Amino acid sequence: MSSLLKDVNGNASSKRVAGYVLMGLALIGGLVSAIIGNVMLMDFCKWIIVTGGAAVVAGVVERRS
Repeated sequence: MSSLLKDVNGNASSKRVAGYVLMGLALIGGLVSAIIGNVMLMDFCKWIIVTGGAAVVAGVVERRS
């Protein structure tokens, strides 16, 4: 699991950490919105998942410095 958070240099990547945190929060928010039936919150959580995925991708494509 810790290798998912590290960049090519072996350091913790802040972009990956932020991406996984955003996606985790969005999944929890999506579950809550599905339970209470709030469509607006569900749409907001979809945007957060996309933003988190983009942050993870940005962390993955980082080059060695």
